[in-house]
Amino acid sequence: MVLFLHGLGATAEVWRQMLEAADPTWGGRWVIADLAGHGRSDPALEYSFEGHAADVADLVQDGSPLTAVGHSMGAVVGLALASGRFGVTVERTVGIGIKVAWTEEELARVAELAAKPSKWFEAREEAEAFFLRVAGLRGLATPGDALAASGVRDPWPDWWRRRGGASGWPAANTTPWWPWTSSASSIRARSS
Repeated sequence: MVLFLHGLGATAEVWRQMLEAADPTWGGRWVIADLAGHGRSDPALEYSFEGHAADVADLVQDGSPLTAVGHSMGAVVGLALASGRFGVTVERTVGIGIKVAWTEEELARVAELAAKPSKWFEAREEAEAFFLRVAGLRGLATPGDALAASGVRDPWPDWWRRRGGASGWPAANTTPWWPWTSSASSIRARSS
């Protein structure tokens, strides 16, 4: 089994093009997950590499040997998963763009960012552009495509939106959007 882990601020969607290009005759299994606080996953009460590793361990507890492939923060999560503390057999970890040494100041900055409330936008396109910039994906995707859409959510339910501005609810063109901030129990994964 191969587990793909995205970086800070990104979503599982970053692996889509690579997986679409993968050999369709490969008989193995792959799992891509939105880490807590990202994509379709709910927010966590607090964030840590070990916390993310514990979350994804629940997805891959079938006893199969595992290869963890991670980008940036996802690679650190893969290394934490390989520590043996989470009941998962990790045979290898592949890290892409990994930062292996973190100063106390950098860790404090990441904690500060994680504690900030979501940023709101008047238009979905603005929120998607912000997500792509923060996730380091600008130039790899554009607002409006699936990757950009994976990083934002609409805060208003459809029934609320259909009521329109005439009844006092926000009109569709004034609906605020924000980058998706995403519990351990709610990690969303796709596998094949």
